[in-house]
Amino acid sequence: MLLEARRRPVTHDEAEQALGALGSGMGLYFGTESGLPGVHPQQAILITQPAWQMLVWSDGIECRALDDWGKGLLSQPAIAR
Repeated sequence: MLLEARRRPVTHDEAEQALGALGSGMGLYFGTESGLPGVHPQQAILITQPAWQMLVWSDGIECRALDDWGKGLLSQPAIAR
């Protein structure tokens, strides 16, 4: 199975819509609201359709595939450990 990730810039409206969806669904946001013009641009990673779910327990982490891509990822030996 070939796994591929894609990314692209989004418009302000697309970002606002995706951020709003996080309140009622699964997903995650890694980013910052500040950027330094000419030095460091404002950036973020926003995932609204995760491939897997991570459950954190006191004795470890459990990962569950949420789609075929997640199943492919979790079947990789380096990730499955």
